[in-house]
Amino acid sequence: MDIQEIVSDLIESGLSEGAIAEMIGEVSQPTIHRIKTGEIKNTSYKIGSALVALHEQVCGQPKDAA
Repeated sequence: MDIQEIVSDLIESGLSEGAIAEMIGEVSQPTIHRIKTGEIKNTSYKIGSALVALHEQVCGQPKDAA
C-alpha cells in the first residue's frame, strides 16, 4: 500500500483532507491533496509514518500487512 492509497482510504472512511492534515499535524490540507492526487509521491518519514499510524487507527491494519 502506497502513501496515495493510504490518503485515499482515509478519505473514503469519511475524513476530509483538512481533517487528515489537522490530525497528523505539521502538514497542510493542500499537501494532503497533492499526496492524494499523486503530485507528491514521496513524503518525509515523519509525515509518512503519521499517515500510516492514522490509517491503522481509522481503517485498521492494511490487507497486505499480515
